[in-house]
Amino acid sequence: MGRERPGTAGQERQITDPGAGTSQIGEASAFAGTGTPVCVVCGAVEGVRVLDPEQGLFRCAECTHVFTLLAAAGQRSDGEGYEDEYYDAEHANWFAHPNVALFRLAHSQIRERLGNGPLRVLDVGCGRGDFLQYLQRNDPKLELWGVDLNPRPLPGIDIVCGDVMGHVMDEELLRGFDAITGLALIEHLERPDLFVRRVMEGLRPGGLVIMMTVNNDGLFYRVARTLNGLGQSAAYRRLYSPHHLHHFTNQSLRRLMRSSGLEAVFQENHNYPLRAVDVPEGSPALRAAYTTVVWGLFSTSTLFRNGILQTIVCRKSP
Repeated sequence: MGRERPGTAGQERQITDPGAGTSQIGEASAFAGTGTPVCVVCGAVEGVRVLDPEQGLFRCAECTHVFTLLAAAGQRSDGEGYEDEYYDAEHANWFAHPNVALFRLAHSQIRERLGNGPLRVLDVGCGRGDFLQYLQRNDPKLELWGVDLNPRPLPGIDIVCGDVMGHVMDEELLRGFDAITGLALIEHLERPDLFVRRVMEGLRPGGLVIMMTVNNDGLFYRVARTLNGLGQSAAYRRLYSPHHLHHFTNQSLRRLMRSSGLEAVFQENHNYPLRAVDVPEGSPALRAAYTTVVWGLFSTSTLFRNGILQTIVCRKSP
């Protein structure tokens, strides 16, 4: 399939379907008929246990997945459409210092496994487009596409405004991609299992899926849980905020991909740049102490390969 008609590359495609904006797939299907929570990764019911009723946090003993059900905590989802203040104020450091090491890793995996010819790459949840712009600067052979609920126009890159899960992308467009990426995305989705299946529809045989998400077995999470048990809950509440609905372990992320017919070919735990840490407001001394503690955790977790993030690369059967 070729590119869109000349002169439109880099322009935002505003989708006008009634379903555009947020996914219509709610979390009601994450409960069994009896109202018992069901693990969306492995489908287990009996092994699902509540970890934190106030947060609506559950853990599946079968696949080790930890997840939040907003309904169980008396909350509701309003979708994840981020406005400019999300990028410019709420997480200023994160977006001011993109994870170039992650971009480099994803790019190298694409080229090492798919060769050096022309390729079509789609970044789902592309946000400001930092990853797409990195690829554009470093690999002119790539035909680049991005989709997001609130994207920014990027010259030379095809941008779709909409929701993959809401089926607002033209069915002809969501076909034949060589690689589909989602960086810091699936932890926000109520039904990551359905999302991965949707992504599979857009991949050509032999194509790659690259996902980066949180690592619930990482050192940060372990320390936060320990401190919470000792009555210090600030780090725990921050990590397990309902902003993140899913907290994948290495095992549960592989299980999610395998259940959708994808073969994991690479998986790595890592951190993000120290400069990207969003430091809480406070005195200079308090902020310096916070940064020092994070530096120590980053250094230790890098040494033992159990960082706060994880990236998995999977292949669709030829």
